[in-house]
This record gives sequence, structure tokens and C-alpha cells, in this order.
Amino acid sequence: MNRALVPVTKLARPAPLPPLDESVGSETFRAIDRMREAATAQWTAGLSPASLALAFFDWSITWHRLPESDWN
Repeated sequence: MNRALVPVTKLARPAPLPPLDESVGSETFRAIDRMREAATAQWTAGLSPASLALAFFDWSITWHRLPESDWN
């Protein structure tokens, strides 16, 4: 099987990214995002919301399986 080697300079390269537009809208978005992150950190005491959700689901499954919790 003959495979021709393609020089590196001839390979397809992705188009360059457009320059970043540092408009007022993007700075407003960053400010709102920082406020949301700060509020989440205060509400969760700095713990990850995902880890809190997993802990809650683990607790609820354990509680549900206890013999004294009769769901029937």
C-alpha cells in the first residue's frame, strides 16, 4: 500500500480565532458571574454544590433503607 506523506506545511490548519471583543456586555457578564459565585460560596459555606447534592442523596437513600422508616 503506497501512502504519500504530506508535508506538515500542507496540513489543514484551523482558522485563527477572532480578536476578543472586550465590550461593556462581557464585563457586565463577568461581574454578574462573580456575584453569583460569591453568593453560591456563602450559601454552601464554600463547599461544592455537587458534593452537597451527592451527600444529600446518599443521606436520603440511607434514611429510606432504615428498618424503622416504613414507606408501605
